[in-house]
Amino acid sequence: MNESSRKQRKQGTALLIITLLGCSAAQAAEYKPDYVGFNYLSVTSDERSSDFQNDLAALGLTATITQTDLSRSGWQPYVGYQVNERLALELSYVELGDVSTQISGSTTDVNSYLNTATVVHPTTASGWNLRAVGQKAINDKFSGQIHIGAFMWSADYRLASANASKSFDDDGVSMSFGLGLQYEVNKQIPIKLGWSQYKLNDANVQVWELGLGYQF
Repeated sequence: MNESSRKQRKQGTALLIITLLGCSAAQAAEYKPDYVGFNYLSVTSDERSSDFQNDLAALGLTATITQTDLSRSGWQPYVGYQVNERLALELSYVELGDVSTQISGSTTDVNSYLNTATVVHPTTASGWNLRAVGQKAINDKFSGQIHIGAFMWSADYRLASANASKSFDDDGVSMSFGLGLQYEVNKQIPIKLGWSQYKLNDANVQVWELGLGYQF
């Protein structure tokens, strides 16, 4: 996929998500925050070393890839607005953790090698996530949740050899969605277990969330 197509797709996704959330955001603006919380994240990328190695080979680079931190930890503080009994709007900052990749190969032009290799890199990001949360009580303690949102993300990368390095970045707006289960310890303290997926460019990032909240 070329860069122009990727930008058009990002813009189209952003417009769709923001339109879907617009009505809920307008209603939530009339309220003060109703709850806050913090999630611990267990993050997994669907990329593998063989994927990167094949991508580099397609660019004419011979290399051996060692991929680490495909499974990693992240974090997510959030604030929520209860629009009505079944709908809430949450704003959170999502940190999907750090990823590192070791590329081993030989070249006569290190800078050219690094410039070419920038198009192949592991996927992670951090940024703001705005999501609409639908919720349905199961009983007086448990409730189920489903959510869809817009993840406004950015990522910084650095490629380095023994005597040269190159830094670059990426950003975009992507859709996030997921499911969750909430247990109320009491009226003010809920415990949440959830699953979310973020699609960053062409890579999927799966996230398990375990969180503790406080309801005002």
